[in-house]
Amino acid sequence: MNSDAILHLTLKQLEIFLKCYQARNYTYVAERYHYTPSTISKTIHAMEEILGYPLFSRTYHELVPTAAADVLAREWDGLFALIMRGLEQAEAF
Repeated sequence: MNSDAILHLTLKQLEIFLKCYQARNYTYVAERYHYTPSTISKTIHAMEEILGYPLFSRTYHELVPTAAADVLAREWDGLFALIMRGLEQAEAF
C-alpha cells in the first residue's frame, strides 16, 4: 500500500464500503442509496486498487468480506460516525 495513496480515499468511498460490508450485496446498496450497481462496483474496485488488497470475494448472490475488510469495517465504522457527528455539531454554529 502506498501511504500517500490512502489519503485519496474519500468519505463517499468509506460510506459505500461500510454499506456494502453491512449489506453484503452491491445491488441492494445501489437501489437503497440511489446509486447504480456499476458505481458501487467501481468504488470498491478503486478502493482495492488504492489499498493494494481485496476487500470482498464475490459470489453470484453475496459479497464475502476478507479478513482485511473485517478489520477496516470495525475501525472505519467508528471513524465515519465520529466524522458525521462532528459535522452535525459544527452545523449548529
